Amino acid sequence: MNQVKTQHNVAQKVPKIKGHFILGNVQDFKASPVGFFKKLEALKTPVAKFRLAHIHCYYLASQEAVQQVLVKNNKNYLKGGPFMETNKKIVGNGLAFSDKELWQRQRRIMAPIFHKKCIDSFFQLMLNFTDQFIAKIGSATSAIDVHKYFNQLTMDIATQALFGAEIKKDETDTLMTNFQVLVEESIRRTTNGFSLMAFLSF
Repeated sequence: MNQVKTQHNVAQKVPKIKGHFILGNVQDFKASPVGFFKKLEALKTPVAKFRLAHIHCYYLASQEAVQQVLVKNNKNYLKGGPFMETNKKIVGNGLAFSDKELWQRQRRIMAPIFHKKCIDSFFQLMLNFTDQFIAKIGSATSAIDVHKYFNQLTMDIATQALFGAEIKKDETDTLMTNFQVLVEESIRRTTNGFSLMAFLSF
């Protein structure tokens, strides 16, 4: 009983963003998911709390908090809720959405890529691609789509760093188009769920 009471007291002390008395932060999240998470980051706290209708959520905003949840005490935490379930159906049970033993196995496989020496080795690669990027946009004689150029830069660096190969521009365009569809569908499914919550609350 004392342990439960202590955990409850700790949860009460977690900073939170105030919202509608029924909907919580549903409307803010739906209006701008990115802007909403920026508000959480602005709290400058390892963990932040918010509410989406009846769902109480915690946002991990520090490396230490992520380490505690995913590594040190991972058996006490499960990845669930509408966000996770929606995205699992779209992208599968990868590193970001897996749990327990599966997550640990996937993380061990990915560990070499995240090693400091490996990341340091990418610096020159990133610098080279960035120099090419600057030269390309610097020589433009008319208005350009900067967002598209940055997508290309990101894809070039990622494919070269992770797979040791560049991909053609038309292939990059196809990947970015499909990725945009994935993101938009994920947001649509998630926010539609919250829209239903909002409707049912009245």
